[in-house]
Amino acid sequence: MARKRLHEYLPTFSRLLGRYPRHPAISSHPAISSADCDWRIRPWWLYQGPEVPRHALLGFLATIHTERLEPAPLIAAFAQEHRGWYRRRLRKLAQRLHAGTPLVDALEQTSGVLGHHELLRLRIAAQNGTFAAAVKEISPLKVTSAQTTRLRFGQAVGYLVIMLVVTSLILTFLIFSVNPMLKELAEETESPQAIGALIQVPWFRYLPLIFAILAGAIVFSIFLRNRFGWTLFRGTPLQCITRHARHAEIDHLLAKTLDAGRPLQGTIASLARYHDDPHIRRKLLLARNEIELGVPLWESLQQTKLIPANLAMTLSRTDSPAVQSWILEQYSQRESRSIERRRRFATSFLQPLFVVLIGAVVCWVVSSYFRFLTQFTQEAL
Repeated sequence: MARKRLHEYLPTFSRLLGRYPRHPAISSHPAISSADCDWRIRPWWLYQGPEVPRHALLGFLATIHTERLEPAPLIAAFAQEHRGWYRRRLRKLAQRLHAGTPLVDALEQTSGVLGHHELLRLRIAAQNGTFAAAVKEISPLKVTSAQTTRLRFGQAVGYLVIMLVVTSLILTFLIFSVNPMLKELAEETESPQAIGALIQVPWFRYLPLIFAILAGAIVFSIFLRNRFGWTLFRGTPLQCITRHARHAEIDHLLAKTLDAGRPLQGTIASLARYHDDPHIRRKLLLARNEIELGVPLWESLQQTKLIPANLAMTLSRTDSPAVQSWILEQYSQRESRSIERRRRFATSFLQPLFVVLIGAVVCWVVSSYFRFLTQFTQEAL
């Protein structure tokens, strides 16, 4: 029966299951044949970024949850569709599931398989009994304004990294190859003013190294974020620029909890335990403690600055969960759109700003060499 259901609903992955025969969950599953498959859908040379395999995994989890299939062997076979670090993460996830770890706990223990945003929403959805609906909500691969903004930001950062590397190489060539020859030429022709026209700033020699270190730090931070979901500025004041978006996300999760008919106290306790931002986690812990001491829920969230005062006043005036859910959802969507507009506006200025900064360095270097040539020509004549 399981074999028939697997071939009916997942014909592609039922053929792929034979590619990982050493896994004990696969070898013991009745729906798996011993035939091996020598092809894969995803080509080796194509890198689609971390979001594409994560959304594919979410869609796969939605099918597994809807059809009540065993996740361990299917995720182990799904790992064969990927390569490198993500394949290893998926295999580790399959091993944890085979060992009996609950799905959400296994996802959280396997860093990099899903982002913090998806994990938090799945955790709350599993608690509310709306796991399948939550997975379907966040899994569609459609181009949104947020993805467009992230693409523009990535293009601007990529441009900065390339220009830093190229500028570093050019400055290194000028400092260690061109400058000594120009100085030697000026000394032979006894042109002291021409030598002074060259770049004589003491730290100029270290400018290529500074550019190279900056480019390496940017690439390393992108690597950490894509592979493990880490950021270099997590828990620091520099992360406050994204906290308004996280507050809107919390409002959305509270609205979904009210829609599911679950108590908000349990969701706040789960958020206080599993949220990845330490600053927001402390606020949620404080709000949970105040609720346990008898403070009204909306008032405690307002005192911890998780929701504004006008929203807390509006929510406290109604006892209908449907109305409260609608208010929270509308406020969350409005804040998300406002934050996205500000991000899109700021992102549009990033690449021009990088162009101006790199251009300023280039103009400074070029002007110094023009001064040298001018002084050298005048003294030579």
